[in-house]
Amino acid sequence: MNIAIIGAGNGGTSILKSLSRLDEINIEIIIDTDLNAPGIILAKELGVMH
Repeated sequence: MNIAIIGAGNGGTSILKSLSRLDEINIEIIIDTDLNAPGIILAKELGVMH
């Protein structure tokens, strides 16, 4: 299943952390207007497009 996460603040970061552990989930993109949001930083570390 492909997933897009809208918002990379605390909530989006928690969702990203949880879903990135599941093999059947592919996080395609995470979007936020703040390129320094914690979820964007984590997405870069995980190789998720932003």
